[in-house]
Amino acid sequence: MINRTNKWLGMLLCTLGMTGSLRAQELAKVEIVNGGMMHGINNVSGWKGGVRDTNVFKVGSASLRIDGAQTATQRLDGFAGKKVAIKGWIKTAGDVKVQVAIQSFSKGYKNNKWQQLVYAQGDNGWMSFNKTITLPEWTEWSEIKLDVKGDGKAWFDEITDANGEVDNGEKLAKSLKQPLTARQEMMEQSLIKDKPWVAGYGVYDSWKSGWFSQHDGYKARTKQGDIDVVAYGDSIMIGWDKGVDLLVKKINPKLTAVNYGIGGDTTRQILWRAGHGELDGISPKLIILGIGTNNLYDDANGGSDKEIVKGIFATVDLLHEKCPAAKILLLSVLPRQNEYFCNRVYAINAMVEAEAKKYPFVTYHDRTDKFQNAPSEIKVELFKSDKLHLVDVGYVVWDADLQPVLGKLLN
Repeated sequence: MINRTNKWLGMLLCTLGMTGSLRAQELAKVEIVNGGMMHGINNVSGWKGGVRDTNVFKVGSASLRIDGAQTATQRLDGFAGKKVAIKGWIKTAGDVKVQVAIQSFSKGYKNNKWQQLVYAQGDNGWMSFNKTITLPEWTEWSEIKLDVKGDGKAWFDEITDANGEVDNGEKLAKSLKQPLTARQEMMEQSLIKDKPWVAGYGVYDSWKSGWFSQHDGYKARTKQGDIDVVAYGDSIMIGWDKGVDLLVKKINPKLTAVNYGIGGDTTRQILWRAGHGELDGISPKLIILGIGTNNLYDDANGGSDKEIVKGIFATVDLLHEKCPAAKILLLSVLPRQNEYFCNRVYAINAMVEAEAKKYPFVTYHDRTDKFQNAPSEIKVELFKSDKLHLVDVGYVVWDADLQPVLGKLLN
């Protein structure tokens, strides 16, 4: 009886072992690129969304971080009807609800299915997960996702197939003929949302090459030297074009001015450009700064009125650091469009004026009364149809308003 029992147990264990082996064989091997988050500069290469965090991580020297209500993803092709097992680590902070999931899609997006791997909320230290799921038979492709909702942060690290080794970017690097340069990395990555005082390159993904081309052109001009005045700003500044040089030469024909405006720029882009060579090796007498209106949107560059003011003076500080002998003419943000924007501009300008008094090298100049008839009522004849950018006659008013100010600063 004992022998029979042992024989039966042996057969059962053998069967269970075979079943476990078969189950292991059923698992599809999923290659998650750069699951160790080691490859990348500002963003994590191989992932869409999130930022590469080199201060908080589980292993190695970086993790993928999501700020606020956003999602980070990596595409996985195939695996229809297959079992996949994914493991990794997450960390959460703040009033957040976080899911790691795989979302599968059919051809033509006719079907999709969300399968949760792990859920967390609130403040949590590093937590591991390891889960096996079966993808739908109709799966054409999937995305592994870190989805964050609420006000806080989440971190993602050491993500891999449960039976595989974590890839730290080696596969991605080998797939390239040569490693990406820092510039190529930035060209591939979207601007990450951050505060107005944090430098950020580019604005629009669709125009990133144009933005970098203008930046390169400004650096090339700087290397030529012979620059006495630099105008920094956004599309309103670049709309002034060569007008800055013409106006400066009216005041002193021996002086040369350049216009380093770029459309769409905010304080973040000026910080990035000034910190990446546009002012290196020159010592201008004056820097004219007109920035802030593009920080008013709820996008990657936006902030509260106080945060925008902080961004403006972070820019002032950097310009002074780069060109300590230069005076800075800080222009007020122009009124624009409607009551909402005009009220915000009014509040920002009031704070900027008060803060500027603390800087002996800064001259603040308010131009509001030249461009509006009454509070929240712009002089429409000076603006284009968008009620934001200036027409030619607007720049005539601009020149007339600035000429006496520049005269005092340049003589």
